[in-house]
Amino acid sequence: MIKAIGFDLFNTLLVAHPETLEVATKRLLDALCSNGLTLDPMRFLELHKAKAVYYIKESQLTGRETHNSLWISAALKELGYQLEPNSPLIESAVEAYFSAFYDLVKVIPGTHAFLEELKSSFKLALVSNFTHYPACQRLLEILNLLPYFDFCLISGKFGFRKPHPSVFQAMCEALEVEPGQTAFVGDDLESDIHGALNAGLKAVWTSYVMDHNLPFAPGYVHTQVGPEDVPAPRISSWHELRGLIKEWA
Repeated sequence: MIKAIGFDLFNTLLVAHPETLEVATKRLLDALCSNGLTLDPMRFLELHKAKAVYYIKESQLTGRETHNSLWISAALKELGYQLEPNSPLIESAVEAYFSAFYDLVKVIPGTHAFLEELKSSFKLALVSNFTHYPACQRLLEILNLLPYFDFCLISGKFGFRKPHPSVFQAMCEALEVEPGQTAFVGDDLESDIHGALNAGLKAVWTSYVMDHNLPFAPGYVHTQVGPEDVPAPRISSWHELRGLIKEWA
């Protein structure tokens, strides 16, 4: 019997405006320039993207989370600015970057009501690969999602990211349930589906964003897959997940 359900965040509970990444990087660039740096916009954004892809792919291999400040610092160093990731200038730029998320990300319709319904019968967890913990925490507060979860794990604070087994292990231990008593709902094949299955959980693939032709959550690395590649039940609405839970029961 399923006693607990974990949820991914972006593309599972939240969707982003198509221009979120563009707005975020513009705010990042503006913050750097307003603090006295002279940058060629196209060159900086090209370098920033390249560094982001490099560090993200490295984190996918090791399981250890990366951080936006590393990408920014590496890009600036190639332009002659020897600024470390923990410099106040870069920290303020990171905050400017994520301010776009507060304005342009929203909850999938019906999510609050569905989580409230589930909370009476299951322990609920939120597990997100989000590099900057303070921004994720702030976003969850703005969107009023925190009250529904018994446990939240944000990779930027935990140090490891899905699909690393320690992430799912930490979730099950915090909820005091066995992996076999736990389901995990997410959109990403490797991080959510294979990660959950390899850790002994049931996995559920949500294709809501794909089925509604919505942009995938802002990020530089994302692999879109088809249903034939996913070894897990597929849902496209909370109604379908409700039906799947009844089948399990």
